[in-house]
Order: sequence, then structure tokens, then C-alpha cells
Amino acid sequence: MGGRSALLTRRRSRALAALAAASVAVLLSLALPTAADAEPETPPPSLVAPGPTITSPASGEFLGSASAVITGTKSAGSEVQVLAGASRVNVCTVRGERTTFSCSVSRLPSGPGIPLVAVQLLDGEDDLQSEPVILDILAPPAISGSDGMLTNGFMQGRGYPNATITLTVGGSSWTFPAGPDGNWAYVIPRSIGSGTHTVSATQFTTFSAPNSSDPSAPLPIRLDAEPPKAPTMTTPRGGSTIPATGAVYSGTGENGSTVEVFAVTSAGRDLQLCSTAVSGGAWSCSGSTLPPGSARITAFQTDAAGNVGPGSAPRALTVTAPPTTSPDPAPSTDAGDGATATPAAPANPPAASPEPSETTPAVPDATTPPPAAGPWEAVTPFTTGVPSALGAGELSWLRALVLAVLAVLLLLVPARMLATTVGARRVAASPLSVTGRNRVATHDDPAPMASAPGAVTTAILLVVIAGGIILFANPVHGQPEYLRVFLASVIAAALLNITGTLIPRAVASRLGIGSAEIRLFPRFLLSIAAVALLSRVLDLQPALLFGVVFTVSALAGTRAARGALAGIRIATLFVFGSVGWLASTLLGAPSGFVDTLLTEVANIAAVAGIGSAAILLIPLGKLDGRALLVWSRPIWFATAFVVLTVLFALLAPVVDVWQTNGAVLIGFLIVLAFGALGLSLWIWRRVVQPYLNAD
Repeated sequence: MGGRSALLTRRRSRALAALAAASVAVLLSLALPTAADAEPETPPPSLVAPGPTITSPASGEFLGSASAVITGTKSAGSEVQVLAGASRVNVCTVRGERTTFSCSVSRLPSGPGIPLVAVQLLDGEDDLQSEPVILDILAPPAISGSDGMLTNGFMQGRGYPNATITLTVGGSSWTFPAGPDGNWAYVIPRSIGSGTHTVSATQFTTFSAPNSSDPSAPLPIRLDAEPPKAPTMTTPRGGSTIPATGAVYSGTGENGSTVEVFAVTSAGRDLQLCSTAVSGGAWSCSGSTLPPGSARITAFQTDAAGNVGPGSAPRALTVTAPPTTSPDPAPSTDAGDGATATPAAPANPPAASPEPSETTPAVPDATTPPPAAGPWEAVTPFTTGVPSALGAGELSWLRALVLAVLAVLLLLVPARMLATTVGARRVAASPLSVTGRNRVATHDDPAPMASAPGAVTTAILLVVIAGGIILFANPVHGQPEYLRVFLASVIAAALLNITGTLIPRAVASRLGIGSAEIRLFPRFLLSIAAVALLSRVLDLQPALLFGVVFTVSALAGTRAARGALAGIRIATLFVFGSVGWLASTLLGAPSGFVDTLLTEVANIAAVAGIGSAAILLIPLGKLDGRALLVWSRPIWFATAFVVLTVLFALLAPVVDVWQTNGAVLIGFLIVLAFGALGLSLWIWRRVVQPYLNAD
């Protein structure tokens, strides 16, 4: 029994030891990591998302534009952002299932070493970035302005700092630097001419050399390279007096332009008086105050494109001080009843003061020196008065045609009617000497002390006198530039008379009309003076001029020969004036003494040539118009309409001023009255009076 219990005890101990060992093993298996835990299972390579790449452009390339197409690869279903520059600006974003991408960008920054990277974003995975692509980028410079803009040649824009800009217009290019801030400006030379042009620009820098940027987008512009003519000032008149408080300045100019009026005082101060826009060909503005004394007033004109033209002819004015108001005298006190009123003494008498002195109004200094002499190239009314031959619009020519028709029907035709109606027949008489003895010379008369000048000397003298008279068709000041105007006037008068005599004689001989005789006609000087005086009194700018001192007569003496020669002469003078007008337009604004002289010669030739043709058309006396009308009325009418239309187009500034101040209506009424008078007298003499005499 004892042995059996010991056996049971040993078996129980072994079972407990086995159970304890099993428990320890279970605990160790739970505490220690398994092989599977120590080495996790690696997924297949096909499940890892690849990173993005940029395949184009390649690193190290130069781009001449801010625009480019960027291509590369990415993971399917991912989003790619392309970042540019050090600031990593997002220039494009691509999404989609495809494993490649392509996007067009238009705002790449300019500069050397610009990095481009692609960043890939995929849900559930980290962002992946491509290797950077390093580029040199230089975009085209920008040109400020809109399509079709009007400019005087001034262009501006923005490029890369300190880059070299090349501006191209048509086949011409100009190179210049941009500023440190990238801004640039350039004035296109006027030599390329006015009109519509296309402008583009490129640029290059030290980092882009030898490469330049791509050209900028073409920009159409309207280039106005011609400065406007000087404006015409009609009021105040030269030599007049204006108050120091200001005056109203008015005149004519180019529509759309801006006129600025300046004054140079006797003290040499340069003052801007007023500024205004030109509307309907006229301008007017109220000027600011001026110091008392003398002043020279000049108007300048800036057209819509920004071109500044020459100044108008300076006008010397006298500026008067405003009247000084003296204090009212102290009223006397009537004491009444013969008593003397004694003023009350002040409570606090003031300190002694100096004796009062009489005050007199301020009077302008009579010794104020006149305005300083202008330079030899200073402008005058003969420099700037003639409008452009190519600037008149259709309405201006239509107005000129209407005025020509009215002038023919209400002036020239009635004048001829009056001449044939009331003109007395001339009776031949022996010539009468104005001075000396009115008797026939005898053989014992003493020989003259000096011989008469020859024909050539007399002709030169008459032409010089004619030039001097023409000079006074506009106000003349004691300035050096008027010596230049006198020279230009003499040259124009000489060219006018040479052309108006030699060419008609040569043409008449070629056409078989016969020989022609050229003779001096000194009495034409009276006509030249009368026309110049009319221009001066009416303040015509440009002035109407007449400059012929020769007659050209057909030796054949027939009506046809005289009429044909008269028509040829009028046509020659008209063509001469038209060529002068065109030359004046092509010369443009003068810039020196020679240019100014040539411009004045052309202007005077234009006005004197067309004006002489118009005046010779008058069918009166020994003028060529009478011979032409007697020979062929249709040719006379056609010639009159053409010549007078061009004349009124040339005098367009005068018509503009008259329209502004209402003088056109007054002139029309005067011309209408003259036409009615001529027609009435003609009807009376030719119809009514013969009818009454018949009874």
C-alpha cells in the first residue's frame, strides 16, 4: 500500500512538470516573433507607382519664348503639376489615366538656368518629383499699344533688364538698350514715311547670346510722321493793345490738334497763356494775365499723333496795366450856420508819420525795349500760312467748288455785264507827260544827264519792286527774318514772271499760234499793290497775291490767236502755282535758314501763281480773261471753275475764319448785291431801254 502511493506521487509530479513545460513553451511562442513577423512579405514590383519625368524640353536648351509644350511620363490615374523657376510657379496641371502627359504653357519666366520639375500626386501614395530640367528662357519684349494705334513714331514697351532690343518696321530695324528695370522707348525715324506699318521686336542678353528671343506679335500702327503746319492766329491783330488781365486768342488750325499760345515778355519771360483743341478748323481760348509792357505772342500746334509743328508768326502786342483806382476824397463836413467843424482828436494819437505824398497811377515805361530780334530762321506768315495740298478733305474741295461757282456767276459775269453796259468808249488822245514841259522836243533841247535804264535793268527793277510790295501783304515787323522773306518774295516773283512769259511764247510757237511779244507793263504794279492792300486790310492768311509785271501778246492779232495765247498763259501760271503748293507740302516744317527760305519761296509762288491766274481771268480791260472769253466762252468758264476752285482750296484757312466769325454771310450778301446790280443794269440797257426807245 505504501509503495503504490509513492508510485502515484511520482506520476503526479511528472504530469505537473510536463504541464509546466507546455505552459512555458506556449508563453515563449507568444512572446518571441516568428519568422513571418521578422521578414514581412514584399509585394510584387508591378504594384509600386513610378515617379514622373520630363522628356521635352531637354535640359540645357534655350527657349526664345514664354510659351512651350512640355511632355513627360507619369503614373496612370495620377495628377502632375509642372513647376517653373525658383519660386516653383505652377504653369500647368494634367490629370488622367494615361501614363504620358503633354501641356502647353504660356507664362514661363525669363532668365538663365530656369528649373522645370514635374510633381506627381496619387491618392494613397507619397508625392513624387521628377529630376529638374534646367533651361535658358528669354521671352520676346512687349510693345505697348493697341492694334491700329496712331503714333508719331514714339514706341515703348518692356523687356528683360539691360537687354538689347531690336525694333523692326517693314525692312528696317533699329537696336537700342532696355533700362535696368526692363523698360524701353524709341522714336521711329520719319524717313520710313507716314502710313500703316507693322512693328515687331526681339531682344538678346549675355546669357542668351548668340541666341535672340522670338519676335513679338506683329502690331499694326498708323504712323503720322509729318508735323502739322503752324496754326493761324487771327486775333488779336499784330500791333494791337491788350489789357494785362488777359485777352481772347483765336485762329485756325488742323482738326483734332491742340493749340497752345505762348508769350515772350519784354523781360524775356516765356509764359503759356492758354491751350485749346481745334474743332471745325478753328480754335479760341482765353489767355491768362500778362505783365504790362510789350510781348510777342506765338501759337503752337500739336496734332493727334503727338507731332509738334512750328509756331505761328510772332505778333507784337502792347500790354496795358489795369487802371489804378485812387481813394475817394474825404467828404467835407457842413457845420452849418457859418460854424467851423473841428474834428475830434483821437483818444490815442498815433506816432508822427511822414508827410503823405500824392499817388499817381502806374504808367508803363515808355522806354521799354521792343521784343528781342528773332533769329534768321524764325517763322513768319509767309512760312506757315499755306495749308497742306494733300490735307484737304472732300468737304473742303466741295466748299471750294461752290465758292468758285458763286464767284463766277455773281462776280466775274456781272463785272463783264457792267463793263459792256456802262463802260464808256475810250477816245484816243495824245500822251500827256506828268512832269516837265508838255511840248514836242526840239533839236536844241539839252541832252539828258543820265540815260534811261535798259530793258533788262528795268525788268529786274520792276520784279524787285513787285517782290517788295508782295512782302507787305502780311504785317511786317522790324526783325531780321523779314529780310529773308523779302529775298524769298523777289525770287518767287522772278520765277513767276519768267515762267509766265517764256513758256506761253514757246508753247504758242509750237502750236502754230504764231509769234508772241513780251512787254513790260509797269501799271501792273498798281494791281499788285491793290491786291496786297486788300489782303492786308482783310487780314488774309494766306494772303491773296498778284505778281505779274509783263504782258504777252500775239503778233498775229486775230481773235483766235489772242484768246489761245491768253488761255495758255493763264494755264501756265496756274500750273506754276500748283507746283509751288505741292512743293510747299512736300518740304514740310522747315528746320533752318535754307529750309525756311525754300518754304517761303514755294508758299509765295503757290499763292502768287494761282492768284495771278485767277486775277488775269477777270474779263475786263487788257487782262487775258477778256481775250479768252471773246474767243471761247466754254473754255473761259471751264478754266474759271478749275482755277477758282483750287484758289478757294488754297485759301481754306481764310474761309474757316470767316465761317467762324460770320463774315461769310456778309461777304455773300455783298457779292449777291453786286451780281444783282450787274444783271439789273444789263437787262435795263439791253432789254428795257431799247423797248422804251422803240415806242
